[in-house]
Amino acid sequence: MSYVIGEHFWVPDDEHAWLYGTLTDFKNSVLEFSTPKGTKKYRVNDLKVKLEHCGSHVNDSVENLVDLDELSEGAILHHIRNRFHKKLIYTHVGSILVAVNPFENLPIYSEREIRRASESTQIYPHVFVTAATAYQQLRTNEKNQSVLISGESGAGKTETTKKVLTYLANVAPDSKPKVAGEPGMESKILQSNPLLEALGNAKTLRNSKFVWIWFCVMQMF
Repeated sequence: MSYVIGEHFWVPDDEHAWLYGTLTDFKNSVLEFSTPKGTKKYRVNDLKVKLEHCGSHVNDSVENLVDLDELSEGAILHHIRNRFHKKLIYTHVGSILVAVNPFENLPIYSEREIRRASESTQIYPHVFVTAATAYQQLRTNEKNQSVLISGESGAGKTETTKKVLTYLANVAPDSKPKVAGEPGMESKILQSNPLLEALGNAKTLRNSKFVWIWFCVMQMF
């Protein structure tokens, strides 16, 4: 592999996994990079991973990472990290929605956002849009739909499941009770959450906590 002074690479880092680096020197098989965390040096023969070139979108806020001119592990982490720092916790990679747990309440789940997701003709990264897409496919094709939500412990699977259920509860035709005192569709859907939380528990090899895989099968319409 050739290295040219001034070129940009994703360089490995123990804390951040990958950093954006500019090659500033290359002598005696030692690469020197300028990164946001300072100067880093690597001996070519000691590198355990191949250094990937950075694309031209490194400073852009990209909603769907398949639009990048290069898609590497470093690029994916870089863009998701940058969006997270802007409190944009959702990012698309193709049709997959990547969510990063913000560990705080964000004002992005209001009724206004539900209406926006329901009425929007553009796909943008948000859990309500994923739910809206599945719901529209259900209505259009009259076939059962599933939303797969998976991740490590603490990734936010339970909260994401609640958001999907909240969206469905709000757009369901029978979301309000027909008879006073009877639960409406909204209450019926949300009451299923304790059952979902009781299913699918399994220890992982990485820790003694749980990884849950949720299947929200929409058969209620």
